[in-house]
Amino acid sequence: MTATYPYTGEDRIRKPHSYMYTPFVGTEFFSAYADDRSRTLMALGGHCPEKVGMAGFLARAASLARQELSGGGSCLCLSAEALRSLPEFVHEQDPAAEPLPESTDRAFQTLPVLHSLLVAVRDGEDVGQWLEFLVHRFEVSKRIRVGYNLPDGLADGFAELGPYALFSVLLALEYSRTRDLRLVNALLKCNDIVGSVCAAPQSPGDAAFGVVAVLLEVQAVNSLLEEQGGAAWLR
Repeated sequence: MTATYPYTGEDRIRKPHSYMYTPFVGTEFFSAYADDRSRTLMALGGHCPEKVGMAGFLARAASLARQELSGGGSCLCLSAEALRSLPEFVHEQDPAAEPLPESTDRAFQTLPVLHSLLVAVRDGEDVGQWLEFLVHRFEVSKRIRVGYNLPDGLADGFAELGPYALFSVLLALEYSRTRDLRLVNALLKCNDIVGSVCAAPQSPGDAAFGVVAVLLEVQAVNSLLEEQGGAAWLR
């Protein structure tokens, strides 16, 4: 029986997947996964113009994705050039980031914190405490909330792709530093959300961040498979 990839089959922002008691499919599942991520990259690439503006690398990443996946097939083929250039986008980012709150126990709005974390990662700072907090909250509901620790209780989840793509990028970068498998677990689920809404109209910046998030995920999965002595299924 041919394996399928059910986790992006509907809008996972509005209908999160529980991931409970998922069946074991075997090695065919890697092909289904690669097909799904290829589809996601092609869809997001269609939303990216040649120039994204805030970061030239994002446009280059989208262009590479379109070129490398235009031939179709079941394997996600990433060139050495693409893999080497992925971290460049961090150094091209300069959002007007605010200082991080003093503690994860304080009330905060999530999107400014995500941008501040991106700058912190770029500058080589330790963001482990913040990502541990956000990963735990994300795993509970498979949503990223607009704010946390608010006096009136839980905030609504984000309804758009952008924050999820940004969170995925942060997870992938931190995994490359720590090799913490919990981050890969959250990364895969977060990019399932990205893939489930990628066909909807996206802003060029959000779409390009989604491209980078998926490329970084594939790099992490390939690296993990090679470390475990398996085949590089996704190349």
